[in-house]
Amino acid sequence: MDHPSLLNNNLQLFYTDGDVCYKGTANEKPRTVLISFLCDALASDETSQPVFVDETNDCTYVFQWNTPAACAPKPVDCVVRDVANGLTYDLRPLQRYALSKADNPSRRFAPPCTP
Repeated sequence: MDHPSLLNNNLQLFYTDGDVCYKGTANEKPRTVLISFLCDALASDETSQPVFVDETNDCTYVFQWNTPAACAPKPVDCVVRDVANGLTYDLRPLQRYALSKADNPSRRFAPPCTP
């Protein structure tokens, strides 16, 4: 597999060195596979799968995979409102810290408001 790449903000995987295509001819070459991942927030992560789109003349199988995993993360609201006293707290400044529990410094907690 070659390295993943981005094309028009879509993740693509390109697999090379497959079975021989056009075997025994002057055009003989290894098959390749291209999988394009497209954002589909309504698709089910459990059931989405690649869909065959085309086989090109240069022996590339092209697949498209619509999945919510390809969508950009949703912004996280980092403001908390205390309904008892009506105060609002902005927790964004805490995002840059990883907190440790004082009695066990090796136990770390993720900063609040991270996706």
